Amino acid sequence: MNQNEIDIFLNEVSAIRKTTDSIKKRYQCFTSEDFSIFELFSPNENTISNVLSYLLDPAQTHCQGRLFLDAFLNSLNGRESINRHEIFVPSFKQSIHVSTEYTIKDNRRIDIVIKSQDAVLAIENKAYGAADQTNQLADYAKWVREEKKTKFLLVYLSQNEPSEDSLGNSDEEREQTRELTVNYTFKNLAETLNRCTPQIKSEKVRVFVECMILYIRSYICGEVTVPNNFLIESIGNDLDKIAAVLEIRNNFDALIESAEMNLLEELTKQVQKEFGDDIKVIRSESLRQRYGGIDFYFNKANHGLWALRFEADNPEMQNMLWGVKWRQFDRRSNDVAVKLAEVMSDTFRWSKGNTQWPWWSWIDKSEDNLIGDNWMRAEIIQMMLTQGETDLSKFIMSRVKKLHDNISDEDYLNL
Repeated sequence: MNQNEIDIFLNEVSAIRKTTDSIKKRYQCFTSEDFSIFELFSPNENTISNVLSYLLDPAQTHCQGRLFLDAFLNSLNGRESINRHEIFVPSFKQSIHVSTEYTIKDNRRIDIVIKSQDAVLAIENKAYGAADQTNQLADYAKWVREEKKTKFLLVYLSQNEPSEDSLGNSDEEREQTRELTVNYTFKNLAETLNRCTPQIKSEKVRVFVECMILYIRSYICGEVTVPNNFLIESIGNDLDKIAAVLEIRNNFDALIESAEMNLLEELTKQVQKEFGDDIKVIRSESLRQRYGGIDFYFNKANHGLWALRFEADNPEMQNMLWGVKWRQFDRRSNDVAVKLAEVMSDTFRWSKGNTQWPWWSWIDKSEDNLIGDNWMRAEIIQMMLTQGETDLSKFIMSRVKKLHDNISDEDYLNL
């Protein structure tokens, strides 16, 4: 396929997109395709755990009985543990109790625990890719075994594999943890909930579950949930159009990489012009990689300990967040974390923090004009590819400049 044929096809796709956008705007008051009740409340991992435990509990006010619990258990049947052993899924035929934030030895807290007289199932929820703690799954697995139930299982609910450090200290302990742990992705969960929807008798509950499915697919899995049927019909079985689609697909990753590198180059130029050698810009892996992001090191202060960071929470440049994140720990880290949280809260606003991020915030579209937390959008990628200043670079540089200007000489000494 030559360049002219690709250009013709791209123009046709562009025309179809504009037409479908126009139709969508005309009828969106009836369809509200972009509405997500979960997006309004910025759910965290605890929120996701609370919703899932609510659905899995037959005694809850959704009044659908064991529908969600049985669907979840059935979706586990036939799976293997991490080390390919056969697993035995509890059936929970007796009465059960569902808990969240279940506290065990050493103040460990399991996200969800389902218990009956003869069975126990623990769920570790890593909805947003939080790092595993050392020996975390090993401690959970040990607790599950010590419950001395006939059937027991540990479910690792995540888009990623558990870390080796989480599985235990020794080869034997890691193998024992793998033996009773099953990986279960949020895509699996969305599929399981979707299979339930035709059987949900309450309209209110069905709409709630459908919103949950949409949120999981869009904001946790990073899927494009609504295909453009007009475009699919236009392509049909036309060989040239199919070839053009494949050509575009094969070059998509290169396009995004080029966009990221151009953004990095532009930010580096602007930082050098504004701050000289005071700040260094580094991209640590692509924004489409887990934990990939753009880091700004304040050279006077941090000695490589922390960076002002812009990061995507999933591989499709969605759920974008920013804040100060540790790059390495040393004996000063706890004291520095407290000081960082104070400086960031004074400079911007109060926000949450954790071990990895002393201060962080989602990139809220309503607050930050046209940027928002989804950067896999045509207008954002166009900004990344543009030479010179754009709304995207202004948004990033405004945070860098404000923090730089508000760090006092005394703060620099303490950071």
